[in-house]
Amino acid sequence: TTSFDKFELPASQVLGASGVAFSGNTPYIGARAWLSVISARHDEGWQHTRFVEGVSIGLPLGMASGPDGTVWTALYGGTGLAKIDPVTGAAELISPSNSGLKGKSIVNIVVHPDGTVLTLHDWVDTEKVEILVDPANPAAAGSWMTLPRGGGLGDGPSVWDAVVERAD
Repeated sequence: TTSFDKFELPASQVLGASGVAFSGNTPYIGARAWLSVISARHDEGWQHTRFVEGVSIGLPLGMASGPDGTVWTALYGGTGLAKIDPVTGAAELISPSNSGLKGKSIVNIVVHPDGTVLTLHDWVDTEKVEILVDPANPAAAGSWMTLPRGGGLGDGPSVWDAVVERAD
C-alpha cells in the first residue's frame, strides 16, 4: 500500500497560477497576476517571494526544485531565472547580464537528480536548451552549456519539456 501526506489549503492567494514546484512538503506556486512566487507552509501560512520592483522580471512560468530543495523559476521574457532559497525565501535573479545564460524566453525547467538545471526555450531564443552544470555558481565561467540544435533537438521552434529518469 501507498500512503500520502494530505496538504489542503483552505484558501488560495494565487491569482493566475503559472507554475508549481515542491521543496520538501512546501508548494511553491508562480503567481502570474503579482509576478511573484508564493509558498504555503503548514505552520506559517502564505509566504510571498517578490522580485525587484521596476525591473522587467518576466512571467513566472516553469518551475522545478533541486535535490537540495532550491526552487528554480523561469521568468519568461524578462530576467531569465530565479533561484529561491527554501530556508530564507530569498531570490537570486539570474540573467544574461550576470551569468552565462543566453536566452530569456524560458518556458520550462527540469532539474537532474545531481542538481544540473535544464532550461527549455521557445521560438524567441536561438538557444533551445541551456544547461546550468554548476547551479551553486551560475555566474562562473564554464557553468553553462548549450545543446546544439542539430541531431536530437532538430530545428523545431520550441522545446517544451524534458524527462530525466536517473542520475548517470
